[in-house]
Amino acid sequence: MKWYQRAVAGMAYSIGYFPTRAQWAVRMQHLNGEFKRSPSEWRSGIFQVAILVAIGGWFVGLGIWSARHQEPAVSPLFGILPGAVFLAGAIYFLRRLELRYVFAHGEVCALRANGAIAWRENLTGLSRVTATQARGGAVWIKLCWADRTRWMDLTDSLRVRLEEPVGDAPHPPNTRA
Repeated sequence: MKWYQRAVAGMAYSIGYFPTRAQWAVRMQHLNGEFKRSPSEWRSGIFQVAILVAIGGWFVGLGIWSARHQEPAVSPLFGILPGAVFLAGAIYFLRRLELRYVFAHGEVCALRANGAIAWRENLTGLSRVTATQARGGAVWIKLCWADRTRWMDLTDSLRVRLEEPVGDAPHPPNTRA
């Protein structure tokens, strides 16, 4: 690896990107099973949602207080608008926590807790998979086709299946020796 390639890789690592193995795209196309968050992933996610709710509630409370006391230095919108943004973020992350991913017959389907389909993608033609890790440890993977991309959460159980040694990986149909 040349010096400039190491520099680019170092910068990418610092913002959360980490390399995935080239076979992830192929493995995903032949993967079967359901992948959901582990209890520790759930607890971490709920903790993050609780933090967002607390901050959002504080801002909304500040807005209500300033409206009641007619404080000229603080507009009620100063508290209510950021509070609404934090609460909307909490709802968004809570909705993402309930997703589980089902891989079958060359497709991936994201299902909500009630069984409703959030989205479905055919994995045929999947060219690459990239991953990004947030500071809190959550990892998102980006599935890339020639004409589209799709982001999804990388659960611990899915990561284990994608990183298992090649000899233990499920073989594509009609390729076993």
